[in-house]
Amino acid sequence: MLLQRRQRSCQTGDCGGALSCTLSGQPPMTLAEFTIIGGSQDFYDISVIDGYNLAMRFSCSTGVTLNCGSSSCPDAYLFPNDNTKTHACNGNSNYQVTFCP
Repeated sequence: MLLQRRQRSCQTGDCGGALSCTLSGQPPMTLAEFTIIGGSQDFYDISVIDGYNLAMRFSCSTGVTLNCGSSSCPDAYLFPNDNTKTHACNGNSNYQVTFCP
């Protein structure tokens, strides 16, 4: 009896068929990035450094709403040395990520 293993993959940000990524997925990919520290402040941003493939809106309940609808969106990191796109949010806030707004 010959069993065939079925290849699973994601349409965006695929991790080589793995269920749980150990690194970022395959580019191009729009990234929602956040650091939850557990104290008084968290941080969040959108990045298109590894390419753009999906429109995204990202916000927290006490901060700025970021919108990214193209590969040159002004709310996203566009290149690695761009250090002005990270936003702070009060700790323990609610986050909302909307794909294809």
